[in-house]
Amino acid sequence: MKNVLIDLTGQTFGKLKVLGIAVRAGRNSRGHATPTKWQCLCDCGKESVVAGKDLRNGRTRSCGCLRADSMRASFRTHGEGSYKFYTPEYSAWQSMRGRCLNPNNTKYYCYGARGIKVCERWNSYENFLQDMGRKPDKRYSLDRINVNGDYEPSNCRWLDPEGQYWNRQGSLAELFIAVARNTLPDEMFNALWLEALKLQEERIACPT
Repeated sequence: MKNVLIDLTGQTFGKLKVLGIAVRAGRNSRGHATPTKWQCLCDCGKESVVAGKDLRNGRTRSCGCLRADSMRASFRTHGEGSYKFYTPEYSAWQSMRGRCLNPNNTKYYCYGARGIKVCERWNSYENFLQDMGRKPDKRYSLDRINVNGDYEPSNCRWLDPEGQYWNRQGSLAELFIAVARNTLPDEMFNALWLEALKLQEERIACPT
């Protein structure tokens, strides 16, 4: 018995409205049956071609935008953590947690393995953003004032790269600052510091 074509023109399935037939049922080059496909207009304005059976069984309900919207919603925190784009502050929050909580993180040995923790309040990105605010500019990164302390409001700040130098655990800065910073003019101190960095073999140290 020959299958009777069910006209779907004008019907709506999810976000798709059927405009008409795009491809009639037939057989491909291997002789396999192919379904009727319909030209559809999505609510977002994009057109797509969908097999009739996928419309009727609910497998396809949009041009693809519905799935993308769902993915964005599942990854989004406070509107800043979409699967395609993280704000600088959200990225800093995620990186902080990864270093402290994920043993597979490449920097875990410097943080979580040393007992550095993230305070309970900062398990929420919204709280972290409320406490830290936005970065002054993109050059700034999250810094702990006490490099042996935890990530918590009283011990963290946004710091520029120059400032980060002075707060690196086990760095040449610790000794140099103690001896020279309070006794030499700023211009001489800065010149000597830059020269020392060139001559001193860098030691492996955990970033702040």
